[in-house]
Amino acid sequence: MIAAVFPGQGSQAIGMAKDFYQNSQAAKEILDRAELALPGLLEIMWQGPKESLTLTENQQPALVAAGAAAFAAYKEAKGKSPSFAAGHSLGEYTAHVASGALTIEDAVVLVNKRG
Repeated sequence: MIAAVFPGQGSQAIGMAKDFYQNSQAAKEILDRAELALPGLLEIMWQGPKESLTLTENQQPALVAAGAAAFAAYKEAKGKSPSFAAGHSLGEYTAHVASGALTIEDAVVLVNKRG
């Protein structure tokens, strides 16, 4: 059995998930949907500035989008899903996206407002 575990707040970095966007169609679709729900999110994730990315209202949706993109890329590459998904703090929202309980659009808007 394989489990997917998603991180909480504080693991963000400029350029996060860009490699997934460029190399995985499934991840690109997730990130494009997140961008449609929160315009400007990908620019903050990939270009910063760091001060903007570390603001809670940006950091949280960026982490959820990056985690969901990583999960989508994994599923695309392996052809299967992990048996379990869990998250630490904010990562619980990403786990809900991974399990299908929340859409990526709803999740990024929700955590943006939560911030």
